Amino acid sequence: MILLPLLKPGYILTLDMVFTPKIPMPTEVGNNYLLISLLHFLNYIIPSQIIEKILLFLIIFLSGVGMHRLIPTSNKWPKYFAALLYIFNPFVYSRFMAGHWVLLLAYAITPFAVKSILDFFKAPDFKKSLRVLIWLILISIFSLHAIIMIFIFFAFAFVFFLFKNKKNRQEIFKILKFTLFVGLAFLILSSYWVVPFFTKGTQTSELISSFDPRHILGFQTVTDKNLGVMFNTAALYGFWGENGGRYVVNKQIIPFWYIISIIIFLLIIWGVISNFLKKKRKVEILIFMATAIVAGILAVGVAYSPMSKVILWLYQKIPFLKGFREPQKFVALLVLSYAYLGALGMDDLLKRAQNAKKFPKILAIFLPFIFLIIPLLYSPIMLWGFSGQLKPVDYPKDWYEIDQTLKEDKEDFKVLFLPWHQYLGFMFAGRVIANPAQNFFSKPVIQGDNMEFGPIYSQSNNPDSKYIEDEIVKRKTDLENIGELLLPLNIKYIILAKEFDWKSYDFLDKQKDLKLLSDTETLKVYQNLLFNNEDKK
Repeated sequence: MILLPLLKPGYILTLDMVFTPKIPMPTEVGNNYLLISLLHFLNYIIPSQIIEKILLFLIIFLSGVGMHRLIPTSNKWPKYFAALLYIFNPFVYSRFMAGHWVLLLAYAITPFAVKSILDFFKAPDFKKSLRVLIWLILISIFSLHAIIMIFIFFAFAFVFFLFKNKKNRQEIFKILKFTLFVGLAFLILSSYWVVPFFTKGTQTSELISSFDPRHILGFQTVTDKNLGVMFNTAALYGFWGENGGRYVVNKQIIPFWYIISIIIFLLIIWGVISNFLKKKRKVEILIFMATAIVAGILAVGVAYSPMSKVILWLYQKIPFLKGFREPQKFVALLVLSYAYLGALGMDDLLKRAQNAKKFPKILAIFLPFIFLIIPLLYSPIMLWGFSGQLKPVDYPKDWYEIDQTLKEDKEDFKVLFLPWHQYLGFMFAGRVIANPAQNFFSKPVIQGDNMEFGPIYSQSNNPDSKYIEDEIVKRKTDLENIGELLLPLNIKYIILAKEFDWKSYDFLDKQKDLKLLSDTETLKVYQNLLFNNEDKK
């Protein structure tokens, strides 16, 4: 229903999901080193465009299956409601359109991890602690943000189950012992990326350390002009990309979206009240409620002016929060809680409808389907390739031809790719995407890493990028010796893509030490006439 139109040959290119024919090895040992390495070696057997489609399928499929398994009701219909809500919601839709596939992979397996955590705290033992450990390791391999979010849930489960067993010393000892085991084992097994992250300073840790109030304010959760930021966030909206005009936002074509939100809220409230009255699943409900409250507050962040100063202070004082310059990611925990608590509310209402003597039997039969329609109405744009917004595309023919030419040159050199932008509107992609040149071409490529978002021009610490910006980009109209200036970076070729502001790079044609080698439909290739690899040797 969602992906069928996307299964044709080609790549699904969105803002941050830019697969290329070759999946390169990661350049540093970070948390997703194992994931990208696995995809790299898998790419020797399976074409990358098929790998990408498998990953997209797994995101949707595992999201539904995991949430279905998490719901503890004996009635199957609440399980399907929760599964559909976990798939069809504004958070998942926006993240798909933004190409945040690693975050969505972690999101997809989070219900499996949550179930293992709840099972573990109900009766801690070595086998269950291993199961929790495996899920935590998997989530950390996918996303740092997701592992912090699941730790929040784990912390609440730890506290509430300790309180539940406050009179049972033996049970408390087991909880403490096996929780300590999980924590230590996680740190040991993750030390290959945790130690460099906190000691040597990886690209990711340096990037996070560069975040300042400009980043936090620039990526703040967006508000709804009529209902405000609190309701907007609670309704699972608020992603900064919703104001970019790069894709259709659900609420733009669903005028009654806030009514659906209220129905879901009422279902959640009913799930909490009905189960508390029956004294069922009280601990689990408290865990999900506490998680949702904290996640909601963090997701709103600085966007709610009465809290902005406090939130900014917390970002400066709490290290893990600084990595959430885009706090709307915490909405993932809201969806998790909504699906679980909403399913409990639906379960109680279905039982009451079936047992009520005056309730029409025919309506009781169709009531489950009415509930199942709610998630579909909430994010109907996801259906059929996100309503045609996403389509399989391929890179232009001349990209492959130029890459082959570069591969045939056996010298040791680098390539400069222009225009100098980290994100660029490519005609073949039909949208703005992260520059794919570095991963597409077989030779080392220096390309723009200047994000140009709001007041933030760049967050790069790369000395090569700074050199290009200072010596070439800022002085481009005054230069006649670019070839000479590129020699310290070992650049032999310049590739200029005929995209966006490429005509402002006509100064390349006026350089005395550059030669135009190729002028194709989408690319211009220049050779540095001063480059001589033999002299360097």
